[in-house]
Amino acid sequence: MNKEILLTSEAYGGGVKTHIDSIMKYSNHSIKMVVFGEDDINSRDSNIVFVGKGRKKIFKFLTGDTLKLSSIVKKRKVEIIHAHSTFCGIQAIILKCIFPHLKIIYTPHAYYSQRPNLSYFKRRIILFLEKMIVKSSFKIIHVSESEESHAINNKILDDYQKKSHIIYNGVKKPKSRNGDILSKKIRIGSLSRLNEQKNPMRFLELAKAIQEKDSKHNYEFYYGGDGPLKENMQKFIQDNSMEKYCFLLGHIAYENIEEDFFDKIDIYMSTAFYEGMPYSVVEALSYKKPIILSDVIGHKELYFNNGLIFKLEDQNSSIASDIISILEKRGISTLSENSYFHFINRFEIEKNISLIDEVYKGE
Repeated sequence: MNKEILLTSEAYGGGVKTHIDSIMKYSNHSIKMVVFGEDDINSRDSNIVFVGKGRKKIFKFLTGDTLKLSSIVKKRKVEIIHAHSTFCGIQAIILKCIFPHLKIIYTPHAYYSQRPNLSYFKRRIILFLEKMIVKSSFKIIHVSESEESHAINNKILDDYQKKSHIIYNGVKKPKSRNGDILSKKIRIGSLSRLNEQKNPMRFLELAKAIQEKDSKHNYEFYYGGDGPLKENMQKFIQDNSMEKYCFLLGHIAYENIEEDFFDKIDIYMSTAFYEGMPYSVVEALSYKKPIILSDVIGHKELYFNNGLIFKLEDQNSSIASDIISILEKRGISTLSENSYFHFINRFEIEKNISLIDEVYKGE
């Protein structure tokens, strides 16, 4: 019988949820999932247990919630725990002190130390904790080459040739690929939580700059998702009279992602400050969407002559000119085919989950 794997996560949403759902659905192992989520989510899956309220209450998360998790480890005789985030990694270290036999597999989904604007003191503490997690872990699964490079360059990971596995996030082929269906307007979209990491205000700034550069006003902009920056985005759109060409779509349920989002756009743009390996961009490739991405960890491997990658420090007017130029010179159809070719070669789900299974087997 295959060994049972215990997955832990701070939350059950966004890209982490997609990643975990994929493992649970396609893995050949028996999977038990424990979520320390901030939100109460009703799940009918008996293999998912919701515990605690996430790391907003950090002391409780690392004490009481860890004790709850230890009872699950003891009861189910867990041998392998797969921690999805830095804070779950710290929790796994505590568990390993209680259960020395426990093997830890760690997937950071973007190291916390990748975050911009961390103070020197806070960054040193985070790097120390991440080094502890990696040292205590049996294997590390990085979701991009650039994520692994961050770990090596910051000396989080020393023996990377033995411990580190690069396994890209994967998705299924969509039943229909609508990349060839274009409207009279060129529709640029993004889909993410509206928070600081995803940098959605920069998306709006670029939308404004593109509209000002394009004399024919051929562009429209769509942003799907919800989060703490929603009111700021609404105010920016109103203050800059962008209501006729820039639209906030609100929360989009994953099961409706094709109809409610990808059918509405021709090009996908992400302005994120940092990433692990964003599922929304991988899905954009599967739907044959050209991409416009900020030049950050987690985006680099998604670019394959299929759009544009830009530096966040560049001026909005310069980036806007480059976007308009690349679309006019290369054409959306050619860029679309390049995106889909890249998806087929690197991001199909079955292949990627089989690689995770090999890690679970200790291969």
